[in-house]
Amino acid sequence: MSNCFVDMSHPMYGYNTQDKDSKIIVSITEEIRPCVRWKASKQIAIPSGSLVQYVRKDVPEDQLNCNPIKCLNTGTLYVNPAEKKASTKYQVRADADDFALGFNMLYLKLPKAGKYEFKAIVSDFKDVAQENSYVYTYEFNTSAPGFVLRTVDLADSKVMTQTGTGWKPSDHGIVVTYEVTYKGEDELTGHIGFSSISVVNDRSELRKFSNVLLSCLTSFTHNVSVPATDARCFGRQYDKAQVEITKEITATTTSCNDYWLNPLQSMSKKMTSGIPVTDSFMIEEVTISGKRYGSLLIPDLYYEDCNTITISSDKCACTYLSNIPLSTGVELEDDEFIALTQEHHGYERGTVLVNPMYIGEKLLVTYNGERDVELIVANDKRLNNTHFRVTQMVENTRGLKEYYVFNNVLITENSREFSTEGEITLSLSFTVSRDENGNFYEIRRNVEDVA
Repeated sequence: MSNCFVDMSHPMYGYNTQDKDSKIIVSITEEIRPCVRWKASKQIAIPSGSLVQYVRKDVPEDQLNCNPIKCLNTGTLYVNPAEKKASTKYQVRADADDFALGFNMLYLKLPKAGKYEFKAIVSDFKDVAQENSYVYTYEFNTSAPGFVLRTVDLADSKVMTQTGTGWKPSDHGIVVTYEVTYKGEDELTGHIGFSSISVVNDRSELRKFSNVLLSCLTSFTHNVSVPATDARCFGRQYDKAQVEITKEITATTTSCNDYWLNPLQSMSKKMTSGIPVTDSFMIEEVTISGKRYGSLLIPDLYYEDCNTITISSDKCACTYLSNIPLSTGVELEDDEFIALTQEHHGYERGTVLVNPMYIGEKLLVTYNGERDVELIVANDKRLNNTHFRVTQMVENTRGLKEYYVFNNVLITENSREFSTEGEITLSLSFTVSRDENGNFYEIRRNVEDVA
């Protein structure tokens, strides 16, 4: 039998060079934690219906976050409806100026499916009778009994009506009444629950989920390290406490929201900031505090950045002027200027004084001009609340597409080296941890594409 030819082989597979234009998806989820929260049991009145009880252990599952936070929500206050209507009133001490354009959320536990009307009546902390209030009215349908999350957009005038002079936000707080009415033709049996009431400051606090695409890939590595223990009695074993999985990705192109890939970076609420601008200015004569000066006016100077003005003269001596923090009425050398840019100076915005020798000449000025911006800031506020998931596709020689999914990773390095030659690459390093199911990663093979 050893001389016989066997016309068979064991099935094998491998990986060819991968398509550099395939995409790696990095999903970012940041925890949404409201700025103001209060328990439903803190009611000051039950305007419609009658109080049943507050059940501390009846807690709705978090519907705000992609990965639900287990201890974010609290118990449920149950009200027995009167004529299909139940309501509860709260007086909450907080700075309402901070969230006057924000969102108010709460969970309603409804006894049956059907059509409901939901109202939120908001007034100032001292207006308990709510004679001057905004009334936000919504209609919604639910297909099953149980908890539903309802959101009140405090800035939405389309769903708002006014009583008296309306709600005037103050730093004292608010009074808010929540009213739920069953709109079905049949009778409503059972209790209506109110639970886990909260407020977020504005829309930016809700924009915490994003997906970033990486392409034009240079390399992507996947390293697994499982050390063994040095046990003398029972032999060597794997040390599961020392499992380490790392991943490195190098890509040339990314989607435009790639700032999410840096755990220190986030989008600021600020809409204006300073952008460097260079322009020439004709120097005019002005007399201030009895002293003759040359003057130029920078009308769009951004005030909040200190020391952003650079002035030079078009002279062979290569003269750059220095900012001198002096008051008016003193002599200036030919390489000095005074920036009267603060409100207390009492002059037009962006007034700059120079030596009178420059009167009638042009000076070249670089400064930070005020512009509408998309401002990204770097700080440590996101570090404890941000989670990353990486999805990467590779194709093997059998034609199977494999999707590596790392559900719980930390981006430990984000580097982009800029140069004047060639394309700029983004390098990312990940450390992989177990997900909520105890898995480090998953490999999902798409078998539907194979006959």
